Amino acid sequence: MISEPQIDIFVQAAADLAYALTLYERKHKANAIRFLVSTSTDLYEHILALRLPGAEVLFIPNFLLPFPRYPWTLIRKRFQFERLYRRIYTRRFVQEAYFFCPLWDEITAAIAVRVARRAPVFLIDHYRLATTRDFRWSVQDMLHWLVYRITTGQSFYLWKQPDRIGVVSFVGLDYEKFGIASLALEVERQVVSKYKVRPRVETRPAVLLFEGAEADSAEFVDYVPTITRLISKLQDRGYAVYVKPHPRLGFSTFLESLRVRFLQAAIPAEFVDFSPFEAVIGVTSLALSAASRYGAGKVISLIDVIRFSDTGRVPGWKKHLADHGGERIMYPNSIAEVTAILDGVLEVSGR
Repeated sequence: MISEPQIDIFVQAAADLAYALTLYERKHKANAIRFLVSTSTDLYEHILALRLPGAEVLFIPNFLLPFPRYPWTLIRKRFQFERLYRRIYTRRFVQEAYFFCPLWDEITAAIAVRVARRAPVFLIDHYRLATTRDFRWSVQDMLHWLVYRITTGQSFYLWKQPDRIGVVSFVGLDYEKFGIASLALEVERQVVSKYKVRPRVETRPAVLLFEGAEADSAEFVDYVPTITRLISKLQDRGYAVYVKPHPRLGFSTFLESLRVRFLQAAIPAEFVDFSPFEAVIGVTSLALSAASRYGAGKVISLIDVIRFSDTGRVPGWKKHLADHGGERIMYPNSIAEVTAILDGVLEVSGR
């Protein structure tokens, strides 16, 4: 028996949830909604816990990890992909579908291409990431591309980006070639307010540090000692330091020895109630832009405090944060300026 018409919303990362819930609030009264959550079990459980009326929540595992290295492994994973697709779409009538990023997430991208053969599919690319495709492919790059071509049946393009271990190639989807349209969507503030979570903050005053395992990144030169000094200075001044880990990347393990408290990783930054905190601090995380948009008092980026391995990328990071609503982010030059901002004796605009 074929299901009733439904709308599929692929949630690929925590940053997508505000957009996904905006779609849900607009459409669920007249349509059956299905959330398909890729990779993150924490995010999947968070959406389940919302108990959204009329919504089904399905988890899509990343069966491509660990990365396949042998021919028989590729064939097995291709069969896994086919079984996954049949499980999701056998006897399902999809009215339309939405996803949020054509990069990194090969499984969702490949599924979206197939769904586009039977229903309208829309990309809401709120990340707006620029990609570099003009480079000479190495043998490793060609193998990388071939693995995803075989395991998903989909042809991707390769692009490069500085990553935690250097410059790494990733795959992306030329979605327009498959009839997938790009759609603009603004997050509705009432949606953010409706699903906001107030963290349990037992000690005041408090500051919130957004942290995503940056200690493992090749992008920073002195991340660990700088963050250690900052936390020590804040604690000496009477601040309790709370850490919000990245929903997918987690947090740097050195933080466990610094007497900090941890918030639930799965809650997207947009849905954190910032009112218990004197300030929100981070480096390049888009969570800072979310804090800037949704009412945090003082929002501080450490971009000018921590040394980058490639200082030429600093202006791009600032523009990236500003383009996503981070106009109120302050950029101090030192830990002393951070504490001065908290004391209310210094106001540092974006620079």
